[in-house]
Amino acid sequence: VARLYVQLEKYDEAADLYNQVVKIAPENNSAKLSLALIQIERKDYQAAIENLQPIENDGSYGLIAKYYLGVALQEQDKHSEALEYFKKVDRSNYRTDAALRSAEILFNQDKKQEAYAVLDSFKPKDIKDQVKFLRARAIFNVMEDKISEGADAYREALKLDAKNVDLMLSLAQLLFELEKFDEYEDVLSLAISIDPDNADGLNALGYYYLEKGVNIDKAGVMLKRALNVAPNSFYIMDSLGWYFYLKGDYAAAIDLLKQAFDLETDPEVFAHLVQAYWKNNQPDMARELWEAHASEFSGKDIIEGLMEKLESGSL
Repeated sequence: VARLYVQLEKYDEAADLYNQVVKIAPENNSAKLSLALIQIERKDYQAAIENLQPIENDGSYGLIAKYYLGVALQEQDKHSEALEYFKKVDRSNYRTDAALRSAEILFNQDKKQEAYAVLDSFKPKDIKDQVKFLRARAIFNVMEDKISEGADAYREALKLDAKNVDLMLSLAQLLFELEKFDEYEDVLSLAISIDPDNADGLNALGYYYLEKGVNIDKAGVMLKRALNVAPNSFYIMDSLGWYFYLKGDYAAAIDLLKQAFDLETDPEVFAHLVQAYWKNNQPDMARELWEAHASEFSGKDIIEGLMEKLESGSL
């Protein structure tokens, strides 16, 4: 019954049942482990540690307990203790994730060479694990502003898992920064062909077309589809609003951009909405919005000189 509650994500009910089992049968290490995993899910890390420590040397559950002890300690920012537990996970299915978490801790401690050494020392045979390590390397590269190296790591990962849309979207972000726009378009087009309802991919490629001033009608179809998939996404509302702006349907643009701005006071949405009001012959609304919020976005390039350009007619 407790496992059923976990499957239904009814963690309170499951925890209550496992607690009862542990009280009745304190030697039941399986129940202790299950209870600890629920406690980690609920971010009750100290309680999880107290249930895991008595079973860390158990023949059946010891390695799993060590891994999750490392997880709980890492979440408590007790990184040295977490590393010691992760080092003990020298076999089992948790070895890969223990190594990745160790590398993450070392990297965040500014021990970058040690973090990379952990990644280099692992030669997993499983393709999924190889992809995990390449993804970690890419993330570390990006955090060091080594964007090109990060892109290379994602490309290597995609050689192993050619239909992984998440990897494609991550690569696309870096390609945009690198201004490799042809590859950017190719990667996103492939991602969408694999997952036609991927809202992030549809939005990224659709908005890219709008910014480049190409395939505008195609962009509109993509952005409408994206919003249908993710109807509460402010950034997709913004993209589709900008599509209507470019098509000259300023009323439709305002409707979407207002919804987006209500969800998130984002500088790009703000700039788009100000322009939409102005083009819709509502300069007073544009000025009112500007006066109310421009100071919140001081220093943002997208609003720099925007009202002056509108007033002068240069935009």
